[in-house]
Amino acid sequence: MTKAMERDGVDGDVVPTLKIVELLVTARLRYASQTWVRFTVYEIFVGGSWLLVAGVYVLTGNDDTNRWLGSLVWGSALIIIMLAPMAAVAETFEYDVLRALNNPSMLKGAQKYLGQQLLPHLTTLEWGFRLGGIVINPRLVSQVAVTLIVGVVTTAGNVLQTKLSNAVL
Repeated sequence: MTKAMERDGVDGDVVPTLKIVELLVTARLRYASQTWVRFTVYEIFVGGSWLLVAGVYVLTGNDDTNRWLGSLVWGSALIIIMLAPMAAVAETFEYDVLRALNNPSMLKGAQKYLGQQLLPHLTTLEWGFRLGGIVINPRLVSQVAVTLIVGVVTTAGNVLQTKLSNAVL
């Protein structure tokens, strides 16, 4: 796209070709979002439910507290590890497509075909894996990661405080 838009002497109209490319990328991302991405996010949801159970067991202070706390930490890390590659698709679009096309020569070349609407159009596409209409992007993954980390630290702190207060008494 960059090569076609930056050259002044482009033979023919590039818009039909760009439309085909856009439809292909959108169809592939939509297919992936409906098949393996949905399954992976459901697996993450099941893992998150398991983490809630582990957190409850840790808070109750059973004899197996260390095992459940370990399950909580490793499960949180696994969820983050599973989400990060899916978010990389949206990040690639953001940095390798959108930002690469946002330069003066590209915008000048695109004006004769698309007017001033190239970047708003690309921004509206929001390419990436989706679940329930939400794009799985680095911002979403960081929100999930921070939530999990805060939960693990809070739970571990609560257990430690309980053990220390029991040891003092």
